[in-house]
Amino acid sequence: SMLRMLKAMPPERVNRAPSERGRLYFLLAWVHSVILERLRYVPVGWSKGFEFSETDARCAMDALDEWVDKRAQGKANLSPAAIPWDALRALLQQIIYGGRIDNEFDQARLEAFVGSLFVKEAYEDKFPLCNTWSSKDSAYKPLMTMPESKDHQGFKAWVDAMPDVNNPELLGL
Repeated sequence: SMLRMLKAMPPERVNRAPSERGRLYFLLAWVHSVILERLRYVPVGWSKGFEFSETDARCAMDALDEWVDKRAQGKANLSPAAIPWDALRALLQQIIYGGRIDNEFDQARLEAFVGSLFVKEAYEDKFPLCNTWSSKDSAYKPLMTMPESKDHQGFKAWVDAMPDVNNPELLGL
Protein backbone atom coordinates (compact mmCIF):
# COMPACT_ATOMS: atom_id res chain seq x y z
CA SER A 1 0.00 0.00 0.00
CA MET A 2 2.84 2.41 0.78
CA LEU A 3 4.50 1.74 -2.58
CA ARG A 4 1.20 2.31 -4.42
CA MET A 5 0.63 5.50 -2.47
CA LEU A 6 4.11 6.87 -3.22
CA LYS A 7 3.61 6.07 -6.91
CA ALA A 8 0.40 8.11 -6.78
CA MET A 9 2.30 11.06 -5.30
CA PRO A 10 4.36 12.80 -8.00
CA PRO A 11 7.88 13.61 -6.70
CA GLU A 12 7.59 17.23 -7.84
CA ARG A 13 4.48 17.59 -5.71
CA VAL A 14 5.99 15.99 -2.60
CA ASN A 15 9.26 17.92 -2.94
CA ARG A 16 7.65 21.32 -3.55
CA ALA A 17 8.36 24.13 -1.06
CA PRO A 18 8.02 24.49 1.79
CA SER A 19 10.36 21.61 2.60
CA GLU A 20 8.08 20.45 5.42
CA ARG A 21 5.45 19.42 2.84
CA GLY A 22 7.28 16.15 2.14
CA ARG A 23 6.88 14.91 5.69
CA LEU A 24 3.17 15.73 5.60
CA TYR A 25 2.83 13.76 2.39
CA PHE A 26 4.59 10.82 3.99
CA LEU A 27 2.22 10.97 6.97
CA LEU A 28 -0.70 11.02 4.55
CA ALA A 29 0.72 8.01 2.68
CA TRP A 30 1.05 6.14 5.97
CA VAL A 31 -2.48 7.05 7.09
CA HIS A 32 -4.04 6.12 3.76
CA SER A 33 -2.14 2.84 3.58
CA VAL A 34 -3.11 1.81 7.10
CA ILE A 35 -6.75 2.77 6.49
CA LEU A 36 -6.82 0.55 3.40
CA GLU A 37 -4.90 -2.33 4.98
CA ARG A 38 -7.24 -2.39 7.99
CA LEU A 39 -10.00 -3.39 5.55
CA ARG A 40 -8.31 -6.81 5.37
CA TYR A 41 -9.18 -7.36 9.03
CA VAL A 42 -12.92 -6.58 8.97
CA PRO A 43 -14.57 -6.73 11.53
CA VAL A 44 -11.49 -6.09 13.69
CA GLY A 45 -9.71 -3.44 11.60
CA TRP A 46 -12.97 -1.71 10.75
CA SER A 47 -16.41 -2.93 11.79
CA LYS A 48 -17.34 -3.34 8.11
CA GLY A 49 -15.91 -2.82 4.63
CA PHE A 50 -15.91 0.89 3.87
CA GLU A 51 -15.36 2.18 0.33
CA PHE A 52 -12.05 3.98 0.90
CA SER A 53 -10.21 4.66 -2.36
CA GLU A 54 -7.36 6.43 -4.11
CA THR A 55 -9.76 9.32 -4.69
CA ASP A 56 -9.74 9.93 -0.94
CA ALA A 57 -5.94 10.19 -1.05
CA ARG A 58 -6.04 12.64 -3.98
CA CYS A 59 -8.57 14.82 -2.15
CA ALA A 60 -6.38 14.71 0.95
CA MET A 61 -3.32 15.76 -1.09
CA ASP A 62 -5.26 18.69 -2.56
CA ALA A 63 -6.45 19.78 0.88
CA LEU A 64 -2.98 19.44 2.34
CA ASP A 65 -1.50 21.54 -0.46
CA GLU A 66 -4.13 24.23 -0.08
CA TRP A 67 -3.58 24.63 3.66
CA VAL A 68 0.22 24.44 3.48
CA ASP A 69 0.42 26.92 0.60
CA LYS A 70 -1.87 29.31 2.46
CA ARG A 71 0.33 29.20 5.57
CA ALA A 72 3.72 29.14 3.83
CA GLN A 73 2.94 32.06 1.50
CA GLY A 74 5.73 31.06 -0.87
CA LYS A 75 8.42 30.61 1.81
CA ALA A 76 10.95 27.80 1.57
CA ASN A 77 10.22 26.62 5.12
CA LEU A 78 7.23 26.44 7.43
CA SER A 79 7.62 25.90 11.16
CA PRO A 80 5.86 22.71 12.26
CA ALA A 81 4.06 24.85 14.85
CA ALA A 82 2.61 26.95 11.99
CA ILE A 83 1.14 23.98 10.15
CA PRO A 84 -2.66 24.03 10.52
CA TRP A 85 -2.82 20.71 12.36
CA ASP A 86 -6.39 21.14 13.59
CA ALA A 87 -7.65 21.83 10.06
CA LEU A 88 -5.75 18.88 8.56
CA ARG A 89 -6.97 16.49 11.24
CA ALA A 90 -10.56 17.71 10.86
CA LEU A 91 -10.46 17.26 7.08
CA LEU A 92 -9.14 13.71 7.37
CA GLN A 93 -11.24 12.67 10.36
CA GLN A 94 -14.56 14.24 9.49
CA ILE A 95 -14.69 14.75 5.74
CA ILE A 96 -12.24 12.85 3.56
CA TYR A 97 -12.10 9.53 5.43
CA GLY A 98 -14.59 10.17 8.23
CA GLY A 99 -17.27 11.05 5.72
CA ARG A 100 -17.49 7.37 4.78
CA ILE A 101 -17.69 6.10 8.35
CA ASP A 102 -21.16 5.63 9.82
CA ASN A 103 -20.58 4.37 13.36
CA GLU A 104 -19.02 5.71 16.55
CA PHE A 105 -16.57 2.86 17.07
CA ASP A 106 -14.85 3.23 13.70
CA GLN A 107 -14.98 7.02 13.92
CA ALA A 108 -13.18 6.87 17.28
CA ARG A 109 -10.50 4.57 15.79
CA LEU A 110 -9.97 6.94 12.86
CA GLU A 111 -9.74 9.98 15.13
CA ALA A 112 -7.27 8.27 17.45
CA PHE A 113 -5.12 7.14 14.54
CA VAL A 114 -5.07 10.42 12.60
CA GLY A 115 -4.81 12.39 15.84
CA SER A 116 -1.68 10.50 16.87
CA LEU A 117 0.13 11.21 13.59
CA PHE A 118 -0.92 14.65 12.40
CA VAL A 119 0.84 16.51 15.20
CA LYS A 120 3.80 18.89 15.27
CA GLU A 121 5.84 16.20 17.07
CA ALA A 122 5.91 14.32 13.75
CA TYR A 123 8.90 16.53 12.89
CA GLU A 124 10.96 15.25 15.82
CA ASP A 125 13.60 12.53 15.42
CA LYS A 126 12.38 8.97 15.80
CA PHE A 127 8.69 9.96 15.77
CA PRO A 128 6.71 6.69 16.14
CA LEU A 129 4.36 5.78 13.31
CA CYS A 130 3.14 2.80 15.31
CA ASN A 131 3.95 1.16 18.61
CA THR A 132 4.21 -2.30 20.08
CA TRP A 133 3.61 -3.43 23.63
CA SER A 134 6.71 -4.52 25.52
CA SER A 135 5.80 -6.99 28.27
CA LYS A 136 9.34 -6.75 29.55
CA ASP A 137 9.07 -2.99 30.11
CA SER A 138 5.28 -2.83 30.58
CA ALA A 139 5.19 0.05 28.11
CA TYR A 140 4.63 0.87 24.47
CA LYS A 141 7.76 1.09 22.32
CA PRO A 142 8.06 2.36 18.75
CA LEU A 143 7.64 -0.43 16.21
CA MET A 144 8.21 1.81 13.19
CA THR A 145 9.49 5.38 13.23
CA MET A 146 9.25 8.22 10.75
CA PRO A 147 12.04 8.19 8.17
CA GLU A 148 14.60 10.97 8.42
CA SER A 149 14.14 11.84 4.75
CA LYS A 150 12.42 15.00 3.54
CA ASP A 151 11.90 14.11 -0.12
CA HIS A 152 10.11 11.59 -2.32
CA GLN A 153 13.28 9.68 -3.21
CA GLY A 154 14.22 9.22 0.44
CA PHE A 155 10.71 8.12 1.39
CA LYS A 156 10.67 5.61 -1.47
CA ALA A 157 14.04 4.22 -0.37
CA TRP A 158 12.71 3.87 3.19
CA VAL A 159 9.61 2.01 1.99
CA ASP A 160 11.70 -0.22 -0.29
CA ALA A 161 13.84 -1.16 2.74
CA MET A 162 10.83 -2.03 4.93
CA PRO A 163 10.69 -5.67 5.92
CA ASP A 164 8.01 -7.64 4.10
CA VAL A 165 5.86 -8.47 7.11
CA ASN A 166 2.15 -8.39 7.75
CA ASN A 167 2.31 -7.53 11.42
CA PRO A 168 -1.14 -6.35 12.57
CA GLU A 169 0.58 -3.99 15.03
CA LEU A 170 1.70 -1.90 12.06
CA LEU A 171 -2.01 -1.18 11.55
CA GLY A 172 -2.74 -0.40 15.18
CA LEU A 173 -4.27 -3.82 15.80
